[in-house]
Amino acid sequence: MASPQTEIEIQSNISIVLGAGEITDLSSKGAFGVDLQSAYDLLLDAEVGTNRWRFDAKIQQLSLVGALATPFDQWNYEYLLPADYSSLQRIYPYAPFEIFGKSVYMGSSATYLAEYYSNNPAVTLWSGPFKAYFVLKVAYYLAVSTAENAQLAEQIEKRMLRAESDALFASASSRPNQKLKSRPYLAVRN
Repeated sequence: MASPQTEIEIQSNISIVLGAGEITDLSSKGAFGVDLQSAYDLLLDAEVGTNRWRFDAKIQQLSLVGALATPFDQWNYEYLLPADYSSLQRIYPYAPFEIFGKSVYMGSSATYLAEYYSNNPAVTLWSGPFKAYFVLKVAYYLAVSTAENAQLAEQIEKRMLRAESDALFASASSRPNQKLKSRPYLAVRN
């Protein structure tokens, strides 16, 4: 079976794990379809907002709004964050900044790139391990309430915890390690 590439394919896999069979349209599943869509949306928002998944990382230039009419503290310029911004990882080149709402305040005017995480990554960007984990996470969430099967919930939970570890490892492995400490006196010798 190929890796799911759409939201409905992910939801179909969740339905299969719960023993409800394959689906091609949620509306044909009645109350189960409504519960599945609600759980999917709720848990996707929570998961993407909680963990920093590398497949969700983006880099985009910040838009300069302009100079502040009345500078405050050390901030003289306002930049807009991307529309799909969820959390900021860093700004290139490094400069002190402060975030208020969807604006970033900085001391100088320059071209800045923001590395950030979006609030709703496309399914096609999800890594394979994350897809497997997320299918099991939603299935576990629905197992007791919808499938009314505590034994199934226990089995799914075991598989989900392993899949979560695999997904987090795969996500963390997709970026090289960075030094935590600078040692310039040793670097000079090289």
